[in-house]
Amino acid sequence: MGRGMEVTITDKFLQAVNQGNEYIPIQVSSLRVDTTTNFDLYFKASPGEQEVLYANRETPFDNSSMRRLIENNIHFLYIHIDQIGPYRRYLEENMAQILADVGIPMEEKTQLLHLTARGVVKDVFESDEMQEGVERGAAIVANTVDFLFDQRNSLRHLIQSASFNYEVYTHSVNVCVMGLALAQRMGYSSDKLIEFGQGAMFRDIGMKNVDSSILDKAGSLSVSEFVKVQRHPIDSEAMLKELNVDSEIALSIARHHHEKMDGSGYPDGLVGEDIPILVRLCTVVDIFDALTTHRKHKKAMSSFEALTVMGKDMRDDLDMDILRGMITMLGFAEK
Repeated sequence: MGRGMEVTITDKFLQAVNQGNEYIPIQVSSLRVDTTTNFDLYFKASPGEQEVLYANRETPFDNSSMRRLIENNIHFLYIHIDQIGPYRRYLEENMAQILADVGIPMEEKTQLLHLTARGVVKDVFESDEMQEGVERGAAIVANTVDFLFDQRNSLRHLIQSASFNYEVYTHSVNVCVMGLALAQRMGYSSDKLIEFGQGAMFRDIGMKNVDSSILDKAGSLSVSEFVKVQRHPIDSEAMLKELNVDSEIALSIARHHHEKMDGSGYPDGLVGEDIPILVRLCTVVDIFDALTTHRKHKKAMSSFEALTVMGKDMRDDLDMDILRGMITMLGFAEK
């Protein structure tokens, strides 16, 4: 049921980065004809050979370049690790065209979307200049919403392309994308989805204020450490307000995504329907993704295992109607 456990293009890209590889593989399908890339492209004839320059950053990528690659069955080129930033910005600028391109397989489109969104979230979490990043995130959310409404089967592929290796950036994107898919399936308008997506993508931005030693701790947190973590929803809401986010939906998700239906959540102890429905939806997706992604010290559950735990052990915590809707969605995504 639901997501498989295959390694995605996002995972492959991040593995190459995390391993310190000098050259990082990128999909040829991510390159747009008649654009100047602003990053150099490299070619590798076989796995054991050295990368050689294919085209420098000032050379327009034209139809003949694309045709030669396709004729030679070349699906990946390489960029130098120092040029990841320009490549990610290139994807952002061309994402609408990539998603609309009928020649690109749906699986590749959705994985490029995940990779691009992950880069935006990373920039926001690691930079003191967050305003631009939040605005870039809003553009990615809008592209995702258009994609959901415009292209058949986009929902299934968006869910299946989620990364299974946990980090705060990929988790934020997974929850945003799966939450958008579920909210769209439940009948929400594109305007509501955009507001939801912005809140889901940046709901954990307050984690910037939590010391990394706490976030990376393998064992149980102490009482004082957990108190610090519990502040992040309040900080998330405050930071988004400072960044001129005025959506009530987005701000509510930031503040309340750890509330529980029985009132035992934080920071405000809201009960039942006092928790806005799109917040309840975000919480369900958040927990599901956390349970089904690999972490350094915790093996991922299968979708079936996670949904079983959520349905049995978290009945008092979660909105069961939304959970049933998610189960139905994941069953659909598998078909």
